[in-house]
Amino acid sequence: MKRLLLVIVHLLFFASLSEAQWTNISAGKIYYQSLQGQYGSCITYNSKSNILAVGFGGSVWKTPNHGTTWINSGDGNATIFDIDLFDNSDGLLSTSGGLYLTHNSGLSWQRILDRGVLSSHFVRSNNEIVAVGLEFCLFSTDFGANWNSIKPANANPHIDYDHVQTRRSGEIYVMSLDLDIKQAYVFLSTNNGNSWVETSHVDWDCFSITIDSCDTDFIATVNEEIYGPTDGITGIYLSRDKGTSWTFSNQINSVMYFCGSITMSPDGVLFTQTRTNDGVLRSTDHGTSWVSIGGPPGLSDSRTVVAISVDTIFAADSNGTIYMTTNSGGVPYSLTSPTLNILNDTLFANDTITICDSVNTASYFLFAKCALPLNIVSTSFQGTFSQDYSVLSLSHDSIIIGFHPSTPAGFMPSVLLLTLSDGTTRKIFLNGSAKPKTPLALSTSPLIESDTIGGDIHIGIKVDGLNTPESVNMNINFDNTKLRYLNTTAPDGTILDIPGSTTSNSSRIHIPVQYVKSDTVSAYSNFTLLLENSVISKVNFDALDLPSGNAPCIYSITKPDAQTTVIGPSGCGIGIISMYMRDSVIPKFFVSPNPTNGEVTISSNKSLSNSVIEVISVIGTVYLHKSMDDQEMKTTMLDLSDFVSGVYYISIRTNSTHIIMPITLQH
Repeated sequence: MKRLLLVIVHLLFFASLSEAQWTNISAGKIYYQSLQGQYGSCITYNSKSNILAVGFGGSVWKTPNHGTTWINSGDGNATIFDIDLFDNSDGLLSTSGGLYLTHNSGLSWQRILDRGVLSSHFVRSNNEIVAVGLEFCLFSTDFGANWNSIKPANANPHIDYDHVQTRRSGEIYVMSLDLDIKQAYVFLSTNNGNSWVETSHVDWDCFSITIDSCDTDFIATVNEEIYGPTDGITGIYLSRDKGTSWTFSNQINSVMYFCGSITMSPDGVLFTQTRTNDGVLRSTDHGTSWVSIGGPPGLSDSRTVVAISVDTIFAADSNGTIYMTTNSGGVPYSLTSPTLNILNDTLFANDTITICDSVNTASYFLFAKCALPLNIVSTSFQGTFSQDYSVLSLSHDSIIIGFHPSTPAGFMPSVLLLTLSDGTTRKIFLNGSAKPKTPLALSTSPLIESDTIGGDIHIGIKVDGLNTPESVNMNINFDNTKLRYLNTTAPDGTILDIPGSTTSNSSRIHIPVQYVKSDTVSAYSNFTLLLENSVISKVNFDALDLPSGNAPCIYSITKPDAQTTVIGPSGCGIGIISMYMRDSVIPKFFVSPNPTNGEVTISSNKSLSNSVIEVISVIGTVYLHKSMDDQEMKTTMLDLSDFVSGVYYISIRTNSTHIIMPITLQH
């Protein structure tokens, strides 16, 4: 009977997904590092880079194209609780093993906090980070190099800080659970945690909060009643006054219903995930009413639903499978216009738009904020080049502008004039570029040879093709067993490494505009040499980008990567010195017995794997050649019984060492 019920439940679940038009976008494409006692998972979306990131078990995956392709961004032994993406490059990973930061889209991660972190978030910029966990709330202004405790002064010391959300304006919202009185609070700070406002309490066991990107007074959280049950009633808490008061919505008399995930789309639409076949719930009226739109059931204490619009929602099930709907689960909806104060709110994210374009190609930009179409009555263009622009479409969160230059006249400015429903007007300044792009390439010294072990080498970096000076960013990757990285500097010695970005084998650098000149070396990457001539090392420079907003209109980056080959010196003892510098170990070899009547044992304090051993006469004739395999052996045997009595030499050549020792054969 139990097996029959299980089959029925699965059939109902898959029928729900089918009817609600959800698609599995991860099947056969991603895998997870499974962990004992797995109970945390998360999913997030960054609108700047259009990247969806998923953390489940000990693995992180991301997709730039809604699941068509997936990229593994790391596997580890710590449970992942939260992910925050600042842009395409910078991201935070909150895990049971610490807080990790990336500056290169997850190619490498640096641990910047060595304690379990439940949630973290960038604040106004990528160097400002807030991190929370069991009885701690920390803030950093230097990429996590230094931390300050910002726990609310009036808070109970026995408080778990479970989730943090921020606004680019600097507001910080922290969900906290008081372990003594079994109540939850949201703390709000507008000054980097120097002072806090404590909201009125809600029921215990609220794992996540969400904030409205347009209505700055609105907060919502979901009560699970799973790990901290109080009254057996679960539901959604809503506040329209920054937590001064709360209303309890969608009450359910079941402690197994909600799973802790709640999010809000840029449209102002709320979504929460359940642990049942109801899947995902949606509210288009700020939580007053709710409707099931299907989708997968979630995992308790998780953050596994994210919405990029009222139509497009991503959700993960309890196994980490990712589902997507592009029509709000096939359930019809109607949107209520968000309240917009024209005098106090910024209607558009940017008032000046630079359109990076080549001739006869349309460009598309998303820059409207918190405004539905009814707020804009009409549009028109002004200026000499107004005929080269057009409004292709208008939606609740974007205006799509077409640019079709009639002549290659370089920058062709225009003004988009918007008439709003309250009678006011707003100007958007447009700078379209019809000038052909100049090819831009990153280059460096292709080869560096050194005759000194332990000395410093300096690898020059330049950007070829610049018409005008521009600031540049790039990554450096190297083998730290062969090279010890010091830093990257400008010609005057100024260090250019972005603070907090250097790991054991990589760094990200920023070369300011004052150091960058066309076709000249703009920076030097500095290393100490740890290798010998038996191996070479590669230093890779890649991910060239120009952070200036105008730069992409001027340049086309045709070669964003470059490589330098480093070759060390040769000679007697070089390998021993290299091994000592790298591992603080001097290799030793022993031949016994010496003299011998035939059999010889060669031993070492280091492995002999992949070494070549030869027996050579005094005039250089090779009598015996033995190649060792890759097994980790420290001894081997030679048989010299058939050789004529006399003096011979035993040559031992390893990956890092070449040594010759005499041996006397006496029959």
